[in-house]
Amino acid sequence: MLITRQLLFFVPHIEQLAPLQTWFKQQGIDCQTVHANDPERQPKVAAFRAGDFPVLVTTTILERGVTIARCAVIVWQADAALFSTSALVQMAGRAGRSADSPDDPVIYYAKHYTSAIHQARRQIHQMNRRPTP
Repeated sequence: MLITRQLLFFVPHIEQLAPLQTWFKQQGIDCQTVHANDPERQPKVAAFRAGDFPVLVTTTILERGVTIARCAVIVWQADAALFSTSALVQMAGRAGRSADSPDDPVIYYAKHYTSAIHQARRQIHQMNRRPTP
């Protein structure tokens, strides 16, 4: 399988990490997981930044302050009450962080189209229309 981007896969609950890691590995995709209490959090994030594996399934701990070139974002269960508008915007902000890949995709998966998702999409579209300084 040809993978052209890395993927940050956000989930609302720690319990979802291991099953998703298993699923990715069954698909033949190297994947790691990370959460706030993971004792190997920093080495895993550093390895992901270095491109050592293509998929990192994570909770919201990586919604801010992480820049990965050529990185797509998926937010699983984006309609979860835990995901506020600002959290959804911040998670989406992990994509398109490099000049050579400004169009990295962001996908919100949800059963219900919530106000938070609507507002996040609106804010992202408004920010993308602004000229860069």
